[in-house]
Amino acid sequence: MRPDKISRAAEPVFAHAPWLSVYLDDVEFADQTFKYLRLVESDGTPGTVVMALWGESVGMVRQYRVALDADVWELPRGFGESADDPIKDAVRELREETGLAADGWTDLGTVMPNSGLMVGSVRLWLATVSGERDLAALDDEIDQFEWWPVSRLRAAIAADEIRDGFTMAAFLRAELRGLLPGGDR
Repeated sequence: MRPDKISRAAEPVFAHAPWLSVYLDDVEFADQTFKYLRLVESDGTPGTVVMALWGESVGMVRQYRVALDADVWELPRGFGESADDPIKDAVRELREETGLAADGWTDLGTVMPNSGLMVGSVRLWLATVSGERDLAALDDEIDQFEWWPVSRLRAAIAADEIRDGFTMAAFLRAELRGLLPGGDR
């Protein structure tokens, strides 16, 4: 149901600049008014997720996630910084998290992580790579990098071993467009 009026808070009640701002908006209906929590990532600049494809393998990273208190396997990803040129963010994240540079890029579209709570979106990319990894380009946030055969990633998603929504969304978009090897199973 659409509210009668929304009064957006001008200032966040909490900010962890530049990554996240938390707002409490007033949402009015004819019979009630309540506070609504709104989260804004990176000032609304879309984040980025990169599926690096090398032959029949996908580059996966293992990273500790504080919110889960667990290590998870996922595709490289990061916050957006370049609102005017989102490919810059994809190039940066691929380089920082894997040490790879892409030979070609395919835009897989955009997803909204949680449209009921968050103002934000994430751009998905498929990067074809063929060169060596530049280990000097790596940042220190990634614990491990591995090339996974596409068949392994497909099986891990089906078996509920990969739970990261961005990884699944990028895989699905690439799979449905016929961009991944072995899609005809």
